[in-house]
Amino acid sequence: MKHSPVLLILFTASVVFKNNSFGQGPQQMFWALNKCPLILAQIGTSASGAYSLRKLNCNYTGKAIKIRRGTTTTGTTTLDIGFTSTGDLDTSAIKTFIGTTNGAYIDTWYDQSGNGKHLTQTTRANQPRIASNSGVIDRVNSLPTITFQDVSDEMYAPAMDIQSFNAVRRASSSTSSTTMQYLVSVPADYDFSIRSSSSTAYTYGDFNGDDFWNTGGLYINNISTYTYTSALHNLYSYTGSVRTASTFSLSSTFLSRGMFGGDPVSELIVFPTPLAAGERTTMYLDQKAYYSLP
Repeated sequence: MKHSPVLLILFTASVVFKNNSFGQGPQQMFWALNKCPLILAQIGTSASGAYSLRKLNCNYTGKAIKIRRGTTTTGTTTLDIGFTSTGDLDTSAIKTFIGTTNGAYIDTWYDQSGNGKHLTQTTRANQPRIASNSGVIDRVNSLPTITFQDVSDEMYAPAMDIQSFNAVRRASSSTSSTTMQYLVSVPADYDFSIRSSSSTAYTYGDFNGDDFWNTGGLYINNISTYTYTSALHNLYSYTGSVRTASTFSLSSTFLSRGMFGGDPVSELIVFPTPLAAGERTTMYLDQKAYYSLP
């Protein structure tokens, strides 16, 4: 007996990860359905350093941050904080550790790239904050973030090759057009960096004529522009040539131009080369979905 041929139709579905009726957000939905790849596996360029309060790398088995319990001047006890089963920061572990009468400050922001280039700050008064002294987690768009309270808050990374940055952050407008606000400085604490002045973005600093402004570019929410938004946003910037084996600082002590005004940073990924347009777009769309960006 002959069988009628069966036509198999294969199709692909486009899934938009918005909060569903069960309260799952984009990271939870993506993790539950796919486990991997996470954002670093979705692009071809390997990161020099990758720092986030969510899991970025499927193969990463380490922690997200090391926090210190206390205030800006007191307390020495630290604890490594990891991720939940859905890849989000384990904020419950933070709350259990600090209670309701302490704050939490960032001692180490672990590198998820696998290169071991962790951001660190051991001086208590210069550590950015992730929870207030009443035990309340700092959040933007309902997600935990790291707050740089004033220009003294700063973190340092060891030497790596650097040519471009991708970040999720918010920048306060300065009260003076001459007051700069550094997100990243390359080398650490030097005038070669990503900074803003009032509502105008400078792709920043000057180092032997090779800087982001002269030979590179800046994108805010995947749009080429030199104007920041005051809302939490995606920032991507690159320079014309790689800085080989260079340190960098998150914020800066250069002329007291570091971040200020309670500015949050939730994610920072550093690359040794510029990203292709498709990679830049992929990263923006992933961050837009997770962080509810414009």
